[in-house]
Formats: sequence, C-alpha cells, structure tokens
Amino acid sequence: MSESSSTSAVAPLDTSLALAPSLVTWVRLMRVHARVTSQITAFLRGWDLPLAQFDALTQIAAAEGICQQDLAARLLETKGNISRLLDRLVARGWIERRSEGHANRLYLTEAGRSLAHAVIPAQNALVTRLFAALPPADRRHLHALLRRFEHTLRADADSA
Repeated sequence: MSESSSTSAVAPLDTSLALAPSLVTWVRLMRVHARVTSQITAFLRGWDLPLAQFDALTQIAAAEGICQQDLAARLLETKGNISRLLDRLVARGWIERRSEGHANRLYLTEAGRSLAHAVIPAQNALVTRLFAALPPADRRHLHALLRRFEHTLRADADSA
C-alpha cells in the first residue's frame, strides 16, 4: 500500500477562514457567559424569579428611591422594557412606585425586602462558588481586564 493511499485525503486549510485570536476569545467569553447565566437562571427558578426581575430587584435594593430612568440606564434597558419589567415587580408585590415631582421613584415593599434579603446573599454565594475555580489573583486579573475592556468599548461608543 502506498503512503498516499494510507492517509485520508484532507483539503488544505483555507487560511482566510481561520479564526482570529480575538474572535476565539470572544467565542470563549460567550461560552462562559452562557454557562454562568444558565446556572444562575436555574438557581433563580427556585424563587420563581427571572434573571431580569432579579437584576432590577437588586438594583432597587442597592439604591432605594432610584428613578425609573436611572434604573433603565443601569440595566441597559429601554424605557418601554423597564416599564413592563417594573409592572411585573409591582404586580408581584415586591416594589412600589412613588411619584416625586416628574420622576417615578422605586422602593421595595416589605415582601420585596424580604425576598432581597434571602435571594441576594444566596446568589452571591453561588457566584462566589462558581468563581472559586479561579485563584484569587486570577479573579482580580480577570476583573481588571474586563473592566479595562468595558471602558475601552464605552469610550469607542461615546466617540462614534
């Protein structure tokens, strides 16, 4: 048997289709994001709490009296989306809106405060456990890199 017939025929790699290192990094980041988000979403299901509602609840708990517009900016949501999200939280009895001048200010109800005191520390513990796979120095380095990258992206968007 000749050498050429014993190996399978593989077309040469088209180098124009090779993934750039930045794209490979982005794909890895998306995979990690998807896995972490999946675990957090499954965890929050125990409280019947969608991730978007959890995010809003934590922001309101951290800054009671925040106005809807500022909350929308923190959550990177449109005014319409934030209004529907808050309607759901009001309907569940977890937050209340108070009109103060031209602004709707947001406050936790007693039920919302009780939920926040239960779910936020539990979620913090979950995320801490997920990141425990990395040594502390690596976690700090990752945080610094992501922060710098985010600032660069924000500056690029602001200049466009």
